[in-house]
Amino acid sequence: MEKEKSGLKMHPKPPKNPSRGGKLLQHRHCQICSKAIPMSEEFCSEKCKVEFEAMVKKRKNYIYLIYGTMILIIAVMFLSYLI
Repeated sequence: MEKEKSGLKMHPKPPKNPSRGGKLLQHRHCQICSKAIPMSEEFCSEKCKVEFEAMVKKRKNYIYLIYGTMILIIAVMFLSYLI
């Protein structure tokens, strides 16, 4: 093992897996459960897809709530300034 300029030891390269030719297969991960899935798919199951869509809907509603609250606060401040 050699030392880098920063003084830390370099780890040797991990051995290649001969069963896969030493390379990782092209894949992506499910956005909900992080399981490895083929590149052509987005989710590993219908359950994860439904859960993701529910999460997106919940976030979108939360953003709308924040914008509405900000508009309400600004309106109250503007109206109190006029009075």
